Amino acid sequence: MLSQFTKRRGFASAPASKFLVQTIEKKNESGMLHMTWNNNSVNRYPFMYLRDNCRCSECFHESSLQRIFDTVGGLDLKIVPEKIEVSHDGEQLVITWSDSHVSAFDSEWLHSRLLKDSEHSGNERSILNGEGVEFWNAEKLQDKIPRSDFQELLRDDLALFQWLGIALVTNTPLQVGQVLKLCERVGYSRTTHYG
Repeated sequence: MLSQFTKRRGFASAPASKFLVQTIEKKNESGMLHMTWNNNSVNRYPFMYLRDNCRCSECFHESSLQRIFDTVGGLDLKIVPEKIEVSHDGEQLVITWSDSHVSAFDSEWLHSRLLKDSEHSGNERSILNGEGVEFWNAEKLQDKIPRSDFQELLRDDLALFQWLGIALVTNTPLQVGQVLKLCERVGYSRTTHYG
């Protein structure tokens, strides 16, 4: 039933996984889903994170690897799963949300994005909160973002190299097409839903 559902809804299937979901426990009070894997480790996933990262064809563009889902306007910060199912082989988790949307996640994808608990072994890779990752906030960035002059970025390779990352670009002309000039200086441009 689950495999038929996910094929109809446009969810991509993954190759056989070595990380398989054994059991799940929904913790509404903390807004988390606790998942036990076939190696008996337990990891947690915020409901909001799972809804925001839905991999269905309505929320995620498979060829550009970009989310289509409008996080700012469409994500209910208090969303909870209405129904949670694990496939019989443990390779897929399907969540029906309180807004009736359905999300399916392959176990390998979920495991690669696990939240590490303090006792969790540091040997396993985690995209969601890897060791050494420092999250930004307004206080950490206030008056610390490097600034680069637009014209200098267009003509000086070293300035361009030093600028790549997070920076404010100053003195940009107010005519249409200026951002494209800078984009083409770095690489080719591609239309996305971000602009």
